[in-house]
Amino acid sequence: MALMFYEEALSLVSAAAARRLLPDERIPLEFAIGRRIRENVRSREPQPSFDNSAMDGFAVRSVECSDSSVILSVLESIAAGDRPMTLGSGTDSRECVEIMTGAPLPASFDGAPFDAVVKVEEVEVLEKSADGRPRLIKINRAVSSGENVRRAGEDFAAGALLCQQGTVIHSQHLLALGAAGAGEVLVRRRPRVAVISTGNELMEVSAAALPKGTIRNSSAPFLIAALRDAGAEASYLGIVRDSEPEKLESMVQKLVKDGVIDVVITTGAVSMGRHDFIPDVLSRLGGQPVFHKTATRPGKPILFSTLGEQGPLAWFGLPGNPVSTAVGFRFFVMPYLRALMGSFPELPVRRVLNQPAKKPEGLRTFLLSTLMAENRVDVIPAQASFKVSPLLRADSWVILPEEGRSVSEGESVAVLPFSALIES
Repeated sequence: MALMFYEEALSLVSAAAARRLLPDERIPLEFAIGRRIRENVRSREPQPSFDNSAMDGFAVRSVECSDSSVILSVLESIAAGDRPMTLGSGTDSRECVEIMTGAPLPASFDGAPFDAVVKVEEVEVLEKSADGRPRLIKINRAVSSGENVRRAGEDFAAGALLCQQGTVIHSQHLLALGAAGAGEVLVRRRPRVAVISTGNELMEVSAAALPKGTIRNSSAPFLIAALRDAGAEASYLGIVRDSEPEKLESMVQKLVKDGVIDVVITTGAVSMGRHDFIPDVLSRLGGQPVFHKTATRPGKPILFSTLGEQGPLAWFGLPGNPVSTAVGFRFFVMPYLRALMGSFPELPVRRVLNQPAKKPEGLRTFLLSTLMAENRVDVIPAQASFKVSPLLRADSWVILPEEGRSVSEGESVAVLPFSALIES
């Protein structure tokens, strides 16, 4: 059977996801970082919602403070959090109110409004009460209306559009949204992914020592971390041994029945060996295969299927070699997750190759690389699907087309970053 070309496989992955777009949900604002909002967000009230003082000082009537020097009696003291007051002595004396930053400007029931604030350091206290509060002050300059006053709605009005649908929320959005009363925002639910490893040779990375013939299961923590870093919810369900296909079958049956998980990722057991049991398990579960084996390197044996009624659960069977796992995740699983979220497909950038690169004829080839200055890129040498040390230097992937056996130094090549977000 001919291998499926990458672009065809990718189109099938995207089409499958488009039929399973995730539902919307409302989440608290503090959990919305990195999420794309699904509706316009408007303010519930003006900001500020009331006239208030921008300084610690004294609220005055500017019409009473037009002279170069004025003496005022202090009626009251208002702090931030106090309810708005209506004040006035009913006499002809000139009056003011001690006021703190953020406190509501008092209303006046006799005479002109309190419409300005004089900073505390600009007044002279002439007389204090027994408890030390100012009773009489002197201002030695003229005061203009609006000085040190924050007017209601000065930042934005009630009903103002703060964030448009499609905005990805970052920390800088939270101050305005929170002030506007947007305690929750509408987003698309994050995909829920289960990771299952397979293989008799695997030991958990925390194992104190490795028996001969075993390896540490580094792919599982990589996938869990990469999924969470990308914005998905991820859970690790453990290792299934080659002699336990029935265990895997039972685990996946439960996942389908529970209906909580959107995607299952397995590593290993998808090639042509006698112990590669994933295709048989899928068949017994009634999976709807989409493809198995693609014209890619590394990662040729990758498998993609759907499960359950109308196929609500997607299953990616990634090859077991670590770099093949990374390629399968980056170039098959990530496009699926992005499509589930309604995100646009990623577009590679073009960079100039710093050295020639060899590749097999007829296979889309993904090479670990390092981005360099002046729009150039280095392919990391001595790569193989089992070698994990090149990953320590990688920040990107060079993507080479199926045609040809090599690419020359100085040629323009397609490049994607090593990792991505499902919402961006």
